[in-house]
This record gives sequence, structure tokens and C-alpha cells, in this order.
Amino acid sequence: MSIMTPVAESMTPNASLREIVRYARQMAEATEQMQVERARVLERVRGIKDMTYRIPPFTAATSLTIQGINIPVDQGFSLNLKMITGKLSAADTVVAYLGESNTGVVIGAATGIGSGANLVFLITWTSSQKVLKAGESVFLQAAGAGNLSDVTVMGVQVPAEEIGKIIS
Repeated sequence: MSIMTPVAESMTPNASLREIVRYARQMAEATEQMQVERARVLERVRGIKDMTYRIPPFTAATSLTIQGINIPVDQGFSLNLKMITGKLSAADTVVAYLGESNTGVVIGAATGIGSGANLVFLITWTSSQKVLKAGESVFLQAAGAGNLSDVTVMGVQVPAEEIGKIIS
């Protein structure tokens, strides 16, 4: 008793060989297509890098300038801001300005969440609303008496000429 299927039994050795060769060619073409698609994806994401900057410890204050030393956006790169988070010493609202003082353009705000001295604030941006270029700063200010501490900035960095990769 043969374990071959009826189709395989009716095929001649040459027909079976042709079928195997045809299948091997299809597999080679599929593999080549997958490699081409993988190369396209790698090209699309080349240069994109998730960045997290934990601002070094500082004396708690009602304002903080986040600049080149804290979030070093290198010359020729842009940073797509996604989130700024930190702690507040009292119930308050934190406002983020573009620049080094509260005279800049408001780019975000958040109210502290929590209770007592354990409040956190979280300023987020969706779909590339704020992109920092090299040399730009963000100024954070508590609207009242709450002191800022433990500030972290998160974003996506990309070469400036490829900004289209992260703008959506």
C-alpha cells in the first residue's frame, strides 16, 4: 500500500519534479519579496529613536527651564515631544511654555493628580503637536505654590531632514 495521494500516484516522475521546482521558485520569490519589504520598513524607521530624559535632581522650585543640557536635541535633529511628567508638592497646575520663560507660547498644561505631597502631573501630546529643534527650550511653571520635582521628558528623535517620518 502506497502512502502517496491519488494525485501524486497519477503524476509521472518528471511531472512531480516540475511541481517541486515550481514550488521552490514560488518560495524563492516569496522570500525575496519579504526581504524587499523588510528593507523598506528598515529604511522608513532608520534614524528614529525613542528618547527618555530624566532631569537631574534639582532644588524643588515653582519653575524649571528644560534646555540643551537636560534634553540635548543634537544639531541636525528634532525631538517630537510625547510626554513631560513630574511631581508637585501641592495641588497646582503646571504650564509648559516654548522658550526659557513664561513669555513663550503655551504648549501644554496639566493639573496635579493625587493627594497631599504625592501629586503627579502629566503633560502629553498626540500626533506630533510639538517638535523641538536643536537649541529650543521648554519652560515649566507651577501656576500656584506647588514645587516641581522628578521631571522626566519623553519623545522621539529623528534627523531634522527626515521629520516627515514622525509627523502624523
